[in-house]
Amino acid sequence: MLKHVKVSNIALIEEATLTLSPGLTVLSGETGTGKTALLFSLKLLIGERADSFMIRDGAEMALVEGVFEEDGATLRVRRRLGSDGRSRCWIDDESVTVATLAQRIGPLIDLYGQHDHQSLLSPSSHLKFLDMWIGRDASTARSAYGSAYEAYSRAQKRHNDLIAASSATKRDLELARFALREIEAVGAYDGEYEVLEQELPALQHADALASAANEAYEAIRNDGGANDILGDCLGVLTREAGIDVRLDDLADRLGEIVMQTEEIASDFRAYRDSLDFDPDILAGKLERLHVLDGICKKYGPRMQDVFERESQARCTIDLV
Repeated sequence: MLKHVKVSNIALIEEATLTLSPGLTVLSGETGTGKTALLFSLKLLIGERADSFMIRDGAEMALVEGVFEEDGATLRVRRRLGSDGRSRCWIDDESVTVATLAQRIGPLIDLYGQHDHQSLLSPSSHLKFLDMWIGRDASTARSAYGSAYEAYSRAQKRHNDLIAASSATKRDLELARFALREIEAVGAYDGEYEVLEQELPALQHADALASAANEAYEAIRNDGGANDILGDCLGVLTREAGIDVRLDDLADRLGEIVMQTEEIASDFRAYRDSLDFDPDILAGKLERLHVLDGICKKYGPRMQDVFERESQARCTIDLV
């Protein structure tokens, strides 16, 4: 549970303190009062992406502090964001990484947008809601059933393999040994083929992808780009805040779009910087895919079929 939040130099907020009590807390206010900035601050506390554009004009750094209560223990969390884009995090005065912050503090807060309720209309989400509702005892029983069914499925497969292996002839044994040697020599692991298929397109087209991401980033962040245009629009609307609630609602929606535009610009930049074309790495992965394709043609057609053939061969050999 989040009990206390202190925000310094985030967007419009110079300094603000919020103390929460058990139960429902509602934050409301006119356009430009800092609701979006407060939401951004909460995202910083749970380890989400930080961007220096949210630092208040004229400030060198922004700071968000939070006090959480977890299983009767109090956690004090701080995150500082510098104008150079660097972020530092602490939990109980111990310096931690952003990943650690997300892992430890992220599960303590659920953030929902204005359209998240629409997931109720998706049949694919209904089982998840039902599982959340049925209670601890029923949930424990469901988990135990799932584990037992998986164990049964594994045992049934093992039983079928043993029956098939028990009737193996000498020729079957020789074929099993040969197949096992070939498959083990490849040394494939479950999911490797899929990983290669996913990685190769980005490696083969790294230059074009990086160029596209960079153009998108610059179109948003350059002078006169989308970010400047939207910011000017929001500034105009903010000056007229409090006169007509309909215009205020539109301004709130535009404010959310501005934040989302900044976030996606940062994502474009991070994606661009993550692309690193290395012809040796590309050649190695292409060769590895060729090897896996070869073993699939012989014992497949899928890698899962190859693994099953390996298991059957090992079972046949073990019985002799």
